[in-house]
Amino acid sequence: MGKKSKKVKPETKKVIPQVTPQYPPFHKHYLWIGFTATFVIQFIVYLLSLAPSVTFEDSGELVAATYSLGVPHQPGYPLFTLIGKLFTYLPIGSIAFRVNLMSAFFSAFAVGLLYTVILYLIDELTVLKNKNDGAVMPGNVKYILAVPLAIFTGFTPSYYSQALITEVYGINNFFTVLILFLILRWYRVFNQSKADNSSSEKRLEKYFLGYALVCGLTLANHHTSLVFLPLGLFFIFIVNRGFLMDMKRLLKWAGCFFAGLSPYLYLPAASATNPPVDWGNPENWTNFWRVVTRHQYGLDLSETRSLSKFASQIRLHYELFFEQFGLVMVILGVAGLIGFWIYRKPVLLLSLVFALLTGPLVAYVTNVNMTVGDPFAVAEQRGLVSVMYLPFYLMWGGLAGAGMFMIAGRLYSKIPRLSVIWILIAISGLYTGWAGYQNYKKENMSDYYYVDRLFSNLEKIAAPNSVILANWDPFAFPPLYYQFVEKRFQDMIFIDIELLRRTWYLEMLINNYPQYMSYSKKEVDEFISAVRPFEEKEKFDPNFIQSKYIAMINSFVDYHYWERPVYLMVYYPIRPLEQGIAPGYRRESCFIAQRLLKPEDSIPDIDYRQFDFSDFEYGSSSRDRMSDMLRNYYAILFAEKAIAVSENKTNKALEYFDRSLELAESPVIRKQIQQLRQAVKQKRLPGTR
Repeated sequence: MGKKSKKVKPETKKVIPQVTPQYPPFHKHYLWIGFTATFVIQFIVYLLSLAPSVTFEDSGELVAATYSLGVPHQPGYPLFTLIGKLFTYLPIGSIAFRVNLMSAFFSAFAVGLLYTVILYLIDELTVLKNKNDGAVMPGNVKYILAVPLAIFTGFTPSYYSQALITEVYGINNFFTVLILFLILRWYRVFNQSKADNSSSEKRLEKYFLGYALVCGLTLANHHTSLVFLPLGLFFIFIVNRGFLMDMKRLLKWAGCFFAGLSPYLYLPAASATNPPVDWGNPENWTNFWRVVTRHQYGLDLSETRSLSKFASQIRLHYELFFEQFGLVMVILGVAGLIGFWIYRKPVLLLSLVFALLTGPLVAYVTNVNMTVGDPFAVAEQRGLVSVMYLPFYLMWGGLAGAGMFMIAGRLYSKIPRLSVIWILIAISGLYTGWAGYQNYKKENMSDYYYVDRLFSNLEKIAAPNSVILANWDPFAFPPLYYQFVEKRFQDMIFIDIELLRRTWYLEMLINNYPQYMSYSKKEVDEFISAVRPFEEKEKFDPNFIQSKYIAMINSFVDYHYWERPVYLMVYYPIRPLEQGIAPGYRRESCFIAQRLLKPEDSIPDIDYRQFDFSDFEYGSSSRDRMSDMLRNYYAILFAEKAIAVSENKTNKALEYFDRSLELAESPVIRKQIQQLRQAVKQKRLPGTR
């Protein structure tokens, strides 16, 4: 008989158990030391980089509204305004610097809180008792490793840039991380109670209601935070749906959420005082609802767009994402996702839903158009949409921290030497320091005086009683700060041509410039009457509205021309002046703005050397897309002046063209100026001899 063959037990694939977590206790001293170190390091760097004064875009309007307790642009940003007012009382720097400081503070605070979120995520990878099953290392290492990973996120270009100026995103970033913290804290308490067989209903409800309150508060600051409302509810539902089946608890949640929205009650109260900045005049229910819902900007989700257009928007999102983090941090974030897929699938699902809501959904809603031909316009679109992805970037910073720990834990399981971990920590610190230094050189705004110098230059050519017509926020918003905060240009009239389409803006102008506006009362009343049907969503005649709009603007010029010089601040490549405005006048370049003149009028020679262009001459490190815009703006005005004098002063014209080419940043504008210069040099421009 042959030997009996031994039965070979078939190999079974190792299954990693999804057990109830047993969390290691937090070492409170290490936690607070790490949080404080992260916050302080980030805050100091932001302080060293902080803009000292008002900047372009929304800064001037937001600071003016904050200082005067007014109403900034829709949705009114009541929480930002109220907190910003507290910062205006700080005894340091200008008012603009103090409100800039608020952005730095909350941005640094958010990075410190992100450090804590990274620790929570790390613990989700280390809760298994069997060290061969998880990314386990000596317990206190995580408190050190999380510091450079959190700080790296604070150094990403979009995040860094918003920490240095007056903008709403610093506070928004803080609330984003706070919401992540509260959701993860709720999950940790839930799991701990299961492991201990203990009741934790009161603690769970505390974090649940805290999450509701913070959701309301962050919506009182920025509407993109609306995505966090379903996020937490969805996560809690998949983890413990029974927790949400308590009607009394849901009513408490709703009460806390609406309590968080209570800062919106500030808007009608502030508007009733007729502050100098009163966007939308939200004193009655109709205006209040329009302001809160961003009626002016609109949101048409019904628009049919091609798959290729949406694909280009998603592609832009990920291009910006890689620009922010680089390949290394992207890989670390993916490692974090893989770790949660293996060990903590609920956290993986939370991360993926968060990424969907703050990535592709934002791409769809913003509906950015990248098909415009002007490179500056493309950069403008990229810059505007990039800040909308800041919540996504913060989430990825947390995933990268968890991924780094996952990789370090795996390495430690193969080479159980603490020196290996310290080498990884050193590499992380050096990499973060290098990235921080590179972005410091790029984003540093400590010598950002472009706006101050632009309007100081304007002051040299514009008489005290001049009228300045602008049709773009970078030129229209800073005067709000100078007039109503610094009390400069008190005799001058600043008008935003685009906002003249809104009746509330006309009311604001009447409050701010009553005597000036009284001359055009007939034209203003006629325009308001014409535009009312449009505002009330009734049948309207767009051509009739446009005719009254143009007539009203022209009255602002015609009725005051002989006593109030009129200047235009218009960046033509982005937003040219509409046809029909000031038809009986010519536009004479004064290097800083265009002056409207009658055909028979002459303007005295202006020596451009009296103006301060030092920002461009000495290679200032404080550059952004708006400073590049200003270079192009000046370049265009120099080129216009060159053309104006080319008939009789060819050499002078060539000098102006050369100065224009030194300033021009856009390749398109440079090429046009070079062609004009060549034509003047060869006497080929009409009218030249």
